Amino acid sequence: MKFTYLSIFFFLCFPYMSMAESTQRYVAPPIDSTTAYVPIISDEEMEKCVKLYNEAKWISEKLETTYVDNYNEKSVKSYNKMVEQNRAMLSKFNTYCAGKRSYSACKAAQKLNKEQGLPYQKCVVDK
Repeated sequence: MKFTYLSIFFFLCFPYMSMAESTQRYVAPPIDSTTAYVPIISDEEMEKCVKLYNEAKWISEKLETTYVDNYNEKSVKSYNKMVEQNRAMLSKFNTYCAGKRSYSACKAAQKLNKEQGLPYQKCVVDK
């Protein structure tokens, strides 16, 4: 009988557990290019790329842990909406950001973290 009550409790509380996420830390996207020439984009564009990269990454992580009740239309639609949102964000990132570089990618991540009240993070610059 305990197992039944525990199962019901977990089933009812599970959707709210994922909402209680702590503040996420922004990181600069990885730079990987197959050519010697890497286009430089503006600081403002890179800040948007850092934000887009991290938000898409967080949605991907959430998708990995999201339970979908295949018999519940609302649950399936909600999951599919997250999948589509993630796909659109990754497509936008790949189109406008991937393979590009900014001298301030780490600075953009620092700024976004500071706006959330997170502690300072050191930038490692390769020159």
